[in-house]
Amino acid sequence: LGTSFSKNGFWYEQVVRQGNVAVFKQRLRPGVGELAYEVFIVKTLPASKMFGKDIPAHEAGPSNESFGFTAWTYPELSRAKTKMAELLDKGVSS
Repeated sequence: LGTSFSKNGFWYEQVVRQGNVAVFKQRLRPGVGELAYEVFIVKTLPASKMFGKDIPAHEAGPSNESFGFTAWTYPELSRAKTKMAELLDKGVSS
């Protein structure tokens, strides 16, 4: 998982990360306004093989179905940072 990426027609830029908890700014395209802030619990996926090709272990953001469980969307950065703090207080950062 990089510090910026695109997914589902949106552009994401990392605002802050601690351990495996990160806040990303959601935009329509790079450098243009912000729509929302998303808090992710970053997953580490093990090495695997797909279609005969070796895939190394790597980090990944949440699936669309993960929202409400390992990812949350907030309209303001302050609310996203509050959720991040709650997760860190629960020990989710390792």
